[in-house]
Amino acid sequence: MLLPVYHVNSAKEALASSSTMEVTCKKSVHKVGTNWLGTWTFVVITPVEGAPDNRAPLVKWRNLEPKVITTINGLTGLAVEVGAHIPEFPLLEGQVAFWKGGSRQGS
Repeated sequence: MLLPVYHVNSAKEALASSSTMEVTCKKSVHKVGTNWLGTWTFVVITPVEGAPDNRAPLVKWRNLEPKVITTINGLTGLAVEVGAHIPEFPLLEGQVAFWKGGSRQGS
């Protein structure tokens, strides 16, 4: 049985329609040198009429392993890449945020 997954490009398309990306902080943000580090995972949630929402992980293109980001810069870059409109960044372990796509001026 194949399970649905998303990579960055397909997640961008999904967010541009009606899907939402769930961003979960797995390790609280902390500073190491000049870098802010943490750990975040991602699930794309697509509404299904008359059924439970479809939840599919964001994965790495090459090996289909769940995509994990470990820096604030990486998290910000992913938000821009998937077209998240006004993204929230969960910074403490266990916090969850939801990113929606949308049009932005200048894009």
